[in-house]
Amino acid sequence: MKYMLIDVTNVESTAVIAIATQRPVVLLGKVHAAQGRKVIAPPLEGRSFAKLDKLALQYLYWNICKETPPDEYGDLVRNCLAKLNALPEDTTSIEDLEREVARLYPEAPASTPAEKAPREPGAPPPRPKATSTTGRVWEIADRLLATGSTDRKAVIAACEAEGINPSTASTQYGKWKASKL
Repeated sequence: MKYMLIDVTNVESTAVIAIATQRPVVLLGKVHAAQGRKVIAPPLEGRSFAKLDKLALQYLYWNICKETPPDEYGDLVRNCLAKLNALPEDTTSIEDLEREVARLYPEAPASTPAEKAPREPGAPPPRPKATSTTGRVWEIADRLLATGSTDRKAVIAACEAEGINPSTASTQYGKWKASKL
C-alpha cells in the first residue's frame, strides 16, 4: 500500500512531500519533523483526505497542480487522488533514511550521574537573632535544656504555647539540636 507524507506545518504550505510505502514514509516523516515541520502520513486513499479541511485540501491541490482548485469537496478529493496516484514513488533507499534518522536521533544510553563524593559535615548553623521567631525557638530549647529536658515534643509544645507555628518550631528544633551535637 502506498502512503503520502503531507506537510501540514501551515495551511498555505500544505503539500505532498513524498509518496512511498509505509517504512520510507515514516522515516522521511522523522527527518522532516526534525527540521521543525509538522507532517502526517495517511494512506493514499480518498478517505485519507478527511484529515484535511477544505481549505487545506485546496492548497494541497494548488501546490500539486498549480491550477485553481474545484469548489466541490468531492471533486477536489477525486482530482487530488488522481494527481497523487500519477506521481512517482520516492526512491530514497531505506538504508539512507535509517542512517539519517540515526544521525538526527542518536540512541545514546542514558547517562548515569557521577557519584557524589561524601560530604564533610559542615559547621553548625549560626544561631538566629533572639528577637526573631526562629531565635525564640532556640531560646525555648535552651531553657528546656537547662531544666534537663531536650524532648522534641516538649520543645514544640512550649513553642506552640507561645504562638509559634509547629512547623517552624520543628524545623528550628532540628537545627538547634544539630548545633548542640
